[in-house]
Amino acid sequence: MVRSYALKDDALFAFGKSGSRDMTGKGRAEISRLAEQIPAENASLEAVTVIGHADLIGSDAAAQKLGEQRAMTVRRMLIEM
Repeated sequence: MVRSYALKDDALFAFGKSGSRDMTGKGRAEISRLAEQIPAENASLEAVTVIGHADLIGSDAAAQKLGEQRAMTVRRMLIEM
């Protein structure tokens, strides 16, 4: 069975930022909650796909880069937790 989890991307990071230090308190709480929720709901976890989103201002290339950086930050945090 495939499960999807969604977090509000606008609540995770400060505008234009992507690092773990740039994550809002609400964002950290959401990631922590998700890190607890995923193993609690899944007996066998095979893969996790993280999709990052960017701010609506800026070029497509900048948005792509920012989204990828945000996804990598969330991925790293989930692994660490």
